[in-house]
Amino acid sequence: VIQVPSKVNNITMELCTKVGLVFDSLVSSMDVINSKKVQVQCTGSVSSISVDKAHEVTLYLPASYADTVITTSLSSDVNIVTPGKTEMDDMNEAAVPYQFQSKHNGTEWVTETLRHE
Repeated sequence: VIQVPSKVNNITMELCTKVGLVFDSLVSSMDVINSKKVQVQCTGSVSSISVDKAHEVTLYLPASYADTVITTSLSSDVNIVTPGKTEMDDMNEAAVPYQFQSKHNGTEWVTETLRHE
């Protein structure tokens, strides 16, 4: 596990496998590129997280996650873990979809997340 205890401008993880990263706060962004089986935890604040060509990425965000924008591209098995409403609640885990379906509505192409119901 790599720890970055102070506030820095940005962090890029590239070509990493089975790496854990814990950081306090970022001024700019966190980038995960061409990586597999990584875990990233923010304990302070981060405005932007980008996951590109990565697989099995888990992002742990603090209670102040509402302003964080997460962008994924060509990635699979990306999960976002956030705190529960109170300290007694379990953590919330959400999977980022990576399957989409495009349909033409008569005027334009509309792309939506593919849902398996």
